Amino acid sequence: MKSTLIVTTTSAVALTPQQVKKITQAVENKNKGRKIELKQIIDLSVIGGLKITVGSQEIDATVYTKLEKLHLQLKSSL
Repeated sequence: MKSTLIVTTTSAVALTPQQVKKITQAVENKNKGRKIELKQIIDLSVIGGLKITVGSQEIDATVYTKLEKLHLQLKSSL
């Protein structure tokens, strides 16, 4: 029996049941045979978008991160 895989989402607002289902199904498809436990974190500082953490892997598509990258690019071009 394989252990439960913890998936953490971070967003500015709570995910809809449909979004939770989509994320859970996508992670299950990549990790056959593992039970998925999804935990939601609401963090207004992300502004928008979503960060998904599965084990040690992270997908960060938050507005905050995109703005921070743009800020660093602008600073380095001056």
